[in-house]
Amino acid sequence: MEYCKYCGKKLDKNGRCTCKDFLKENPEKESVDTEVIFDGKKPIKADALTKDKLKKYGILAAVAAVILLIFILAAAIYFSANAYKTPIKDVIKGVNKADTELILESVYTEDALAEKRVTVKNSELTWKDYLKQNDKKIDSKLDEAGFKRAKYDIVAKEKLSGSNLEEIEKFYADEYGIDVKKAYRVEVEFVFKTKGGEETPNCWLTVVKLKNEGWKFCPKFSENAYYITEAVSIE
Repeated sequence: MEYCKYCGKKLDKNGRCTCKDFLKENPEKESVDTEVIFDGKKPIKADALTKDKLKKYGILAAVAAVILLIFILAAAIYFSANAYKTPIKDVIKGVNKADTELILESVYTEDALAEKRVTVKNSELTWKDYLKQNDKKIDSKLDEAGFKRAKYDIVAKEKLSGSNLEEIEKFYADEYGIDVKKAYRVEVEFVFKTKGGEETPNCWLTVVKLKNEGWKFCPKFSENAYYITEAVSIE
């Protein structure tokens, strides 16, 4: 067994010692596991340095996770606050494309759609064929009215309460057997492109948040939006 000529300690199996003098004379023999780094007069072991780095990286990772969580929460709040716009966007998109299915999903509850599918099936018509036929009806109906395309901008909203809300609640309870959690009258500036030019009415569309269903467009309580309400009157 060999001993260090500087401090007298036993050398390891690779002939290395961890003392300061040995490492100064033999830098190429520094142990990976016991490497000593000098910072002024005070030696710092490599394993301690690694722990410091890991701690620092752990703090940075925690900060990044908090920032990401804040961003996710902010996005969730934003989309939740603007969710009422979704049925308006979808129903107008459905009218522009004469897309029956998109219109139905924007207006009707899941149970109402299920009943509609059963009715269509009992008429010996496939759901796909029904949608195609009704797409053509919508397209023809709007073409006769001179409609080409609708553009829109939501400019204001009003939360419904009192007798106005009660009337809507009664309608959905009687028609669909479902509770209304919230309802808005939404002012929409339209640009209806028609064969005769453009029409730019301000319309009031009603949207409702239904229990377990989310937001839906309510044509019955919407005003001055002829092209839209005409298209969604699906048989």
